[in-house]
Amino acid sequence: MSQRQGKECPDIFRAEARLQQKLQLDCFARAGEAYHQGRMEEAEFYAQQGHLHVRLMEEANQRASAQTFWKLNTRLQKNVLDLHGQRVQEALTWLAHILNSKTRELQHGLCRPRLSVITGRGVHSKGGVARIRPAVMEFLTRNNYKFRETDPGFFSVCLQ
Repeated sequence: MSQRQGKECPDIFRAEARLQQKLQLDCFARAGEAYHQGRMEEAEFYAQQGHLHVRLMEEANQRASAQTFWKLNTRLQKNVLDLHGQRVQEALTWLAHILNSKTRELQHGLCRPRLSVITGRGVHSKGGVARIRPAVMEFLTRNNYKFRETDPGFFSVCLQ
């Protein structure tokens, strides 16, 4: 038995999400074909199956996101947030959650006034183009956080 067997792994959940997406697209295509041929019951069946695969895909992605997040963020108590391995929307959700949490901690004197946020430079992103980094910058700007990028993909954020 390999070390990975029996243990949940973010990569396994991402692969499951990709499979569910493929199944979802196939079901919706079949539903559309059945609909255009007047087979309404069959079309409804495949549409329902497609929606089931959407839900299963989202669940698999959520599990992958959570596992990646907690694996990389053992230093949260030191005010370091690492968003590697997240999809853009997942990263922004975690960022908003941690900023709110750390701001409350700051108000009670339980943490430092700055949060370090690691987005990475996008080297491992599709096409080598950063996606999380610009989304984080836009989020922080839109929500009036004072921040500076101390190194590419590494931000120092002033907690409000």
